[in-house]
Amino acid sequence: MIKARVYEAVSNQRLRERVELSKARRQARKKRLKEPQEEDRLPADAMLAKTDVSPNDLSAILAAYARSKMNIHGISQYFSNRIYHMVERTSTYNLGSIMVALAKFEHKDKRLVDKILKEVRARVAQCSCSTLSVMAMSLGMMKVYNRSFMRAATKQATLQLANFNETDLTNWFLCIGSLNYRDEIFARRLAQTAAHRLHANLSVSGVTMCIVNYQKLRIHDPTWFDAAYRMVFEKQHQITEPKLAPALLYGIAITDIGKSNPWQEAAVYALLGVANRLRKEMNFSSVIQLQIFDLWARLLAPEAIMGKMEREHQDLLARARAYNTATEDVMGQTSQLHRQVSKFFTMVGLRHRNEVVVGPYSIDILVGESFAFEVDGPHHFYRDTSMRTASSLLKHRILEALGFTVIRVPYQEWSQCGTREKRLRYVGSFWKQLIDAKVVTEDAAKDVALGDVLEVAIADSQSVESAHDVIQRLARQLKENDARRPFAEEVLPSDATG
Repeated sequence: MIKARVYEAVSNQRLRERVELSKARRQARKKRLKEPQEEDRLPADAMLAKTDVSPNDLSAILAAYARSKMNIHGISQYFSNRIYHMVERTSTYNLGSIMVALAKFEHKDKRLVDKILKEVRARVAQCSCSTLSVMAMSLGMMKVYNRSFMRAATKQATLQLANFNETDLTNWFLCIGSLNYRDEIFARRLAQTAAHRLHANLSVSGVTMCIVNYQKLRIHDPTWFDAAYRMVFEKQHQITEPKLAPALLYGIAITDIGKSNPWQEAAVYALLGVANRLRKEMNFSSVIQLQIFDLWARLLAPEAIMGKMEREHQDLLARARAYNTATEDVMGQTSQLHRQVSKFFTMVGLRHRNEVVVGPYSIDILVGESFAFEVDGPHHFYRDTSMRTASSLLKHRILEALGFTVIRVPYQEWSQCGTREKRLRYVGSFWKQLIDAKVVTEDAAKDVALGDVLEVAIADSQSVESAHDVIQRLARQLKENDARRPFAEEVLPSDATG
């Protein structure tokens, strides 16, 4: 009995202690919320800077996360703040590892990337060839372009070409191909370095990466391409990645110069055989590349290529052609420049359709059934130039071969039209081409002058009645006036004599 009472008293005492402890914790929590401590008043960056994590440890942690392909979305801001505070005391090797990890995570923190590039550019003379190539590859993966860094990095890499290995070559080709950075002198030197090692220590996958990205730059180097495709033809049995063969076929299409040689034909048939063997493992982008190659082969390629193509290769291209690559939310993928140009097309009365899908391509603005307007943004040109990319020219050629009349609206000309009236006049000038080509409807008479169209568009673009309806009404009035004029000329003389 006494033991039971003692046990009950002890239990009650422990229960009271737990209740008091929980009350004390709740009160302390409320107090912290009402009156924050000194550490809580500091900015988040300063609190993170207090923790002792070395740059080596941080780069190793990020590299481990990148290799494991884990999602760091919840802690990405923590890593960004920590790295930002220790960029100055981080080695160039660790900065390269951090950039690769950020590229694999697709974490584009412009403030952090700009600071890393600024620091590496200041120490570019101390960077090894592998560090520079890794930095270049990460920029290509993130599609981030920094002019000052690229110029300094390519200048330093030119001095280190003799020490390049296969990884360095493929990283640099990936960078200049992904960023559309067309430094012809540097690209040719890279190609010469790769040519010396084609049969020495370059694998077929490395040669493929060099070919695909070199072809994007519109550099005419038939000797190099002949040697590279010869090696691919000899080692075609070593191609095991399903994306390589379609990429090479697409590269042949964008570098077509209208001539055919035996090695090109042999490489085409060999690559089609590899693509047919690995067709079940292809991804979406590989199918699109096959569709583009199919259009080029049927419309633009020399007749010898299609004439000697085997039946199984034709079946492969037919399967790729039948695959529907159109997306539902097409307008959601358009650029702001395209939407702006489309708005002004409507204001001047040009009825049109946006993002009309034609096989693997989509026409930006289609007026009628044959007039294709391509709104060329900065990605249609090589960096810091007004030279169009090879893929943009190939699309132009294929659309013309399909019967479309392609009219380009480059962003340079659009940006020069600074005012609303200038843009209306710029877009309204397309009316003359459409009227001459008889693309407009029958109600819109050819007697409508271009000045009348622009005047109506500028004056009535904000009215309830659309500009197209106003122009149609103007055309009908002109037709009616022309119909009345002969009758009036006959009546007036008879009245005068009477």
